[in-house]
Amino acid sequence: MKKLVLTMGLLASIFFGQNTYAQCNNTLKWKTIDIYYVHFINYMAGKYTMGSMTDTVINTENTPDFIPMGLMISTAGNESQTIYYGFSITNNQGNVILSALDTVSVKAFKAGDTAGVAHATNKKIIDITKWEAGTYAIKFWVNATSLDGEFCDSIKELGSYTAHFRIVHGNTSIRQPATASLKIFPNPARERINVECETEMRYVTLCNALGQQVLRVNPNAPQAELQVAGLPRGLYLLKVETATGSTVRKVVVE
Repeated sequence: MKKLVLTMGLLASIFFGQNTYAQCNNTLKWKTIDIYYVHFINYMAGKYTMGSMTDTVINTENTPDFIPMGLMISTAGNESQTIYYGFSITNNQGNVILSALDTVSVKAFKAGDTAGVAHATNKKIIDITKWEAGTYAIKFWVNATSLDGEFCDSIKELGSYTAHFRIVHGNTSIRQPATASLKIFPNPARERINVECETEMRYVTLCNALGQQVLRVNPNAPQAELQVAGLPRGLYLLKVETATGSTVRKVVVE
């Protein structure tokens, strides 16, 4: 009898385990591809600066607070009207010092312009002046969508992105990665996009709003040019990789 119960329990666990696994297949519609931060210089006047958090250095003397923002793209259409996401920040000991769950609506995004792109923004300004100097990690993930419901852990991981950044307090001798000085012009562009960096760029990749690669060059130089004439109009994501880090910028092709 005990063997029968054990066997039935094992079969049930396999059955339900397979069902749980099956629910994870082909359900990911959105994924985070980069994390930015916004710093308000004058909140009432709407003056702010922003930049990618990947391998960046934030000096609390110049940036005492910030708002993290995940850049998410649709990988399989733009059916979902709401994205439920989460984010967490951990210190260099691996301790979670901040975490939150929130939602973002994608109803306002228009086809041919920003279809398939969403900005998941934390609603609260984070004061980092009391945080210890050191390395931190921030992770954004897609928790659920209005179309699919909540994802299982493996799908959440596939929809996640982690950026590492450093916090310093007035130590201006620590330089930003080379990609912090990136220049991209013209933007919007019709025929070509020029990319300039203070150091050699290994790869420059252009992806459409679905995350599909449409152009990729290996300049091995501080300048690069992408020919975009003939590409469909709309929003694209430009990724630049150097020896010191990488970053993603939004560009528009008219």
